[in-house]
Amino acid sequence: IAVTRIQFYEVKRMIRGLGVETTLTYSQTLNM
Repeated sequence: IAVTRIQFYEVKRMIRGLGVETTLTYSQTLNM
């Protein structure tokens, strides 16, 4: 269970990072 919890936390962090990158890329596309 502990391993799953750690993996879940890492996935959430990754998704948050991807969300930020996606938002920045989307903003750049709109500016173009």
